[in-house]
Amino acid sequence: MIILNISLVEALKIALNSIILLFIVLIVLMIVVSLFKYIPKVDALANKQKKKASHSHKYTAFDEMDEDMQVAVLTATICYKNEIKNDVKLKSVRKL
Repeated sequence: MIILNISLVEALKIALNSIILLFIVLIVLMIVVSLFKYIPKVDALANKQKKKASHSHKYTAFDEMDEDMQVAVLTATICYKNEIKNDVKLKSVRKL
C-alpha cells in the first residue's frame, strides 16, 4: 500500500530507522571481517606440514652407508652428471 500523505515526523521516523538498521548491518559486517584474522592461513599450514615431513628423514654420512647404498648414490650422481653435462658435487644424502 502506497501512502502519499506522510507527515514530517513519520518521514523522520522512517529515516532514523533506516539509518539505525544500516549501522547495525555495518557493525555486524565489521565484526565478521575482524574475525577473519583468526582463521589460519592455508600456506602456513602447508609449510608446517612440509617442515614435519622434512624432519622425518635422516641424513646419513657417506662413510656410514653400507656398500649398496654407496653404489646407489654414486650411480645416481654419475647419471645426473651425464644428464646435465656439467660437473656435479654431492652435498647430502637422505635415507628414505
